Amino acid sequence: MLITHRLTIKFTILVAFILLTLSLSFLYFYNSFRNKEYQTQLAAKVALTSELLIKKDTINDELLHLINKNSLNKLFLEKITIFDNNNRIVYTTNDLIPNRVNDSLLNLIRRSEQLAFKYEEREGYGILHKGKKHQFVITATAKDIHGYNELQNLLTSLLFANLIGLLIMIVTGWVFAKQALEPIAEIVQQVKYISPSQLDVRLYEGNRTDEVAKLAMTFNEMLDKVHYAYEMKKTFVANASHELRTPLANMLGTLETSYLYDETLDKSKVGIASAIEEIKELIDLTNELLKLTKFESENDVPIPPKPVRLDEVVLQAISEVKRKYSSQKIEMNFVMPEEADSMTVMGAIHLFRTSLLNIIDNACKYSEGQPVKVDLWCEDQGTIKFRVTDTGIGISEDEMRLIINPMYRGSNSKGVAGFGVGLALTKTILEKYNAKFFIDSKLGKGTKVTVIFPQIKK
Repeated sequence: MLITHRLTIKFTILVAFILLTLSLSFLYFYNSFRNKEYQTQLAAKVALTSELLIKKDTINDELLHLINKNSLNKLFLEKITIFDNNNRIVYTTNDLIPNRVNDSLLNLIRRSEQLAFKYEEREGYGILHKGKKHQFVITATAKDIHGYNELQNLLTSLLFANLIGLLIMIVTGWVFAKQALEPIAEIVQQVKYISPSQLDVRLYEGNRTDEVAKLAMTFNEMLDKVHYAYEMKKTFVANASHELRTPLANMLGTLETSYLYDETLDKSKVGIASAIEEIKELIDLTNELLKLTKFESENDVPIPPKPVRLDEVVLQAISEVKRKYSSQKIEMNFVMPEEADSMTVMGAIHLFRTSLLNIIDNACKYSEGQPVKVDLWCEDQGTIKFRVTDTGIGISEDEMRLIINPMYRGSNSKGVAGFGVGLALTKTILEKYNAKFFIDSKLGKGTKVTVIFPQIKK
């Protein structure tokens, strides 16, 4: 069922309940008012009879004449009856109407001294009249035909009014629901035009304040992420194809040359050795990609975190880099706190070493022989900062957002060994352990990589 129909039905049910409640309340209060008003009229009849009876204190022709004379506004099927102490009728105004006031009701009136009552379709009021010599029970009964007719007319009017109101509510409810959901229908129509080849299309965000606008904004944010992931995939496929094709083409060319032209075993060995080196590069590239895939596919940290002295990890990484680049100058600037344990963070020591080694190794590779600076210090905000700065070739502004994508290498990195996986792997590992990774670079001026680690809370 469409939301428009569901909202219309719920709105109609709610309005019907409200109308029914109001109608029943109106009928109840109207009937109460009618009953009270009619009882007041009956009580007036009885009071008048009692007042006349007080003057005469006996039932005679003169009293009967006075009662008939003063009963000008008679009610429908009115009957005034006077009973003596033995519950015998000593006077009645209408003998044609059967008397239904029994002894138990008369005794109840004597005990209460005044009482409103009903029987069958008649309503009545009775009082106990105490004279000087005698006591009488005076009752007045009548049928409120006019009041009940008005009540029936009111009931019919309310029934038709409610039916008409419900029909109006159904139509207006459907119109309002359709208008309220029209922006969502527009979003649905816009989404239909979004395809893998048109991921740059965005939904109209309207006033950017109401719920539908926020839905469109959230959907656009998701599209941004999907578009970015899709572009990353395209870039990765293109870069991976290039990185795989180059060593494979080199290997094929070497083996074909060796097969066609090498006449001696020594010459063949040279070609085979070159092919072996290309194969090793392919294996290294495959291993790096497998590592990256493993880390990115895991929701939790790959290795349970343990306390790690960050300064020791940095020294180990620098030591390994120096063995690889023996002539490279690395300037270390460690600001050690008074308590050495303040340099402790939670993580996996060999993964941290791999990550920091990749950052320092990249700085050395692209520094063009210039010194590389490594800084490590604690900050007051409960963090430890690690920063590597080089003054090498740098990265262009256009390539900054792509540099951490797997298999992407800067356009100015040709001739420098590498696969373009190290930074992506490093960023993934560090963020798994709640570290923050930042990179800032300017073409021809160098690169600055900063990692912020949270300290262990004491």
